[in-house]
Amino acid sequence: MSTTSAAQLAFLCSPLACYLLSLRSPVRVSSPPAPPSPPPPPPPILRFVLTGGPCGGKTTALARLSTYLRNLGFDVYTVPEASTLLLSNGAAPSNFSIDGWGDKFQVSLLKIQEGLEGAFHRLASATNRKSVLLCDRGLMDGKAYMSSSSWNDMLVDLDLNEVKIRDERYDAVFHLMSAAIGAEKFYTTENNEARTETVKEARDVDRRTQKAWLGHPRHHVFSNSSDFESKLRELVDAASKVCGLPKLDKGGSRKFLISDTWMKSLSHRNVNVQVFNVEKVYLYEDFSNSNSPPPPSSPSLRDSNAKIVREYSFIRRRTNSDNLRSHGQTTVQTYSTGETVEIKRIINSREYENAMRRRDPRRHVVRQERWSFLIEGGSFTVHKYLSPRAGLCVLHSQGKCEVPDWMGVVRELRGEEDERIYGAYGISLKEGEERGRVGSVGRGSGGGGEGGRKTFKSS
Repeated sequence: MSTTSAAQLAFLCSPLACYLLSLRSPVRVSSPPAPPSPPPPPPPILRFVLTGGPCGGKTTALARLSTYLRNLGFDVYTVPEASTLLLSNGAAPSNFSIDGWGDKFQVSLLKIQEGLEGAFHRLASATNRKSVLLCDRGLMDGKAYMSSSSWNDMLVDLDLNEVKIRDERYDAVFHLMSAAIGAEKFYTTENNEARTETVKEARDVDRRTQKAWLGHPRHHVFSNSSDFESKLRELVDAASKVCGLPKLDKGGSRKFLISDTWMKSLSHRNVNVQVFNVEKVYLYEDFSNSNSPPPPSSPSLRDSNAKIVREYSFIRRRTNSDNLRSHGQTTVQTYSTGETVEIKRIINSREYENAMRRRDPRRHVVRQERWSFLIEGGSFTVHKYLSPRAGLCVLHSQGKCEVPDWMGVVRELRGEEDERIYGAYGISLKEGEERGRVGSVGRGSGGGGEGGRKTFKSS
C-alpha cells in the first residue's frame, strides 16, 4: 500500500471525516409522537342511603336491591348501620339518660359511619368496575336525634356542613316509612334488639328522619299505601333510574301545573320547607352516538337492536340561603325504542365551570326557585321559574300521596306536548330556534344543594 493510500485511509477513519460525511447526509426530522389518548373515565361508584323509621323494611330492601343490582353487573357493597354496631356491642341505651351522653354517641356514630363508607368506597375504586354502595342509614340521620343547636355545633367542630355530608356525598336517599304509619298491625321490634320504640315513638322518629334529609335532590319516600311487595318494587324502580337503567313507567313521579296561590296557602300551614335557587345550563346536543349500542346493564335493551337517536346533557348548580353550592350533571339518552335513560353524577365547581364552555347558545340558562317539603306519604318540590317564563309554577311529587287541594292544582301534566311547553328542556329553547330532530323530550331536571330552612307557623 502506498504512503498516499495509507494517509487517505487514515483520514477516512478519522472523527473529522465522519463529521464531514454526516453533513452531506439528508436530515431526517422525525414526527413528534402522537399525544396519548386520554384515559377513559373511571366507572361510576354510586352511593345510596336506605333510611326510615323503625320497622320500615330496610333489611329486606337491602337484600332485594343488592341482588337486583348484582344481577345487572354492578359490584354491590353493603355498609352496615353504625348505630347497631355500637348498641349491640356494649353502648347501652340506658346511658342516653346521662347528660351529654347522647350527643357524644351521635358524634361517634357520624365518625364511624364516615369511616365505614370511606373504606368501602376505596375498595370499590380499586376494582375499576361499576359499583354501588348501599348505606344502611347515612350521615344526616343523626340530625333526627339531636337538638338543632347540638347538631350545628357538631358540624362546626368537625368542619362539616349539610351540603357536604348530604348533597355532595350521596347520589340518592331512599326513605322507607315505618310500619307504624299506615301499617300498624305489622309493626314490631322483635327483629332488631337495638330497637325499643313504641308505635308513637316510631312515628315521631320517622317524621324527624324525613325532615333531616329534606332538600336532597333525589329524596324518595316510600309509604305503606300499598302492600310491602309494591313498596319494594317502587324502591327498585327508583334505584334503577339513578343507575341509568331505562324505565318507561315513571311510577310515583308526577308533575302538576299549579296556580300562584300555593305560596300563600303554604304559609298558613305548619310545614318545614327547604328553599334554594337552581341554575340549569344545557350543553350542545350530540347526535354522534346514533349507532352506539345500549348500555349492557339495560335489561330491556340489552338484546335488542336499539340505538341512541338523541343525547344531550345539562349541568345544574343549586345554592342555599347560606350561599353553599352543589353541582351535578345529567346526560339524557333516547333510544330508537322510545325508552329514555338518564345518567346523573355529582360534579365539583371546577367541572361545572369547564362544562359551561360547551353551553348551547340556542338555549336560555334556566333559573328557578325550588321549594321542597314533605306531606304524609310523599315528598314535593315546587319549581318556580325566575327566567325564562317568570312566574310559572310546576309541582313535582314523589310517592303516592294525593296532592292537597290547597296547592291550587290546575291540572296534571302528561305527554310530550306538556313536557315541551312546561318542561325545563322545552322552555330553555330560545324563540325562533329549531327544536331537536326527535319528537320526544328528555325527562327529568337536575338537582342538588341544600335549601335554607323555613318553617311556616299557623297564623
